[in-house]
Amino acid sequence: MQNIQLSCGSFQSEFLAVQIGDLSFTRISINQSVQTCGLKPQGYLAFALIWATKEGNFYSHGQPLCPQTDFYGFDWQRETGLVSPQEGVMSNLFIPVKTFEAYANDLQRHDLDDRFFT
Repeated sequence: MQNIQLSCGSFQSEFLAVQIGDLSFTRISINQSVQTCGLKPQGYLAFALIWATKEGNFYSHGQPLCPQTDFYGFDWQRETGLVSPQEGVMSNLFIPVKTFEAYANDLQRHDLDDRFFT
């Protein structure tokens, strides 16, 4: 993953990471606009939710994301392409593909296959 600060000024961020079993959760807050790009963790699905922004939007692959409603990051084979506003808070969930597939199978959600994620 590569992060590039896009706005001027001193950069400040808070990062919290929690692991429960093989699930990993992160919460990140930033005070400057940042572009993040690169490969997602191999063997994991990565989902993200924007909690808040002060001004502007987060963008994923050029598409604006609405805070607290747009859950994104489904395609595990596509690189990350995220641009943040100057102030924002987001959370991420990382789950091994095999674990997700087992849970989906247990719930009889056979529609949550490769076609769902692309």
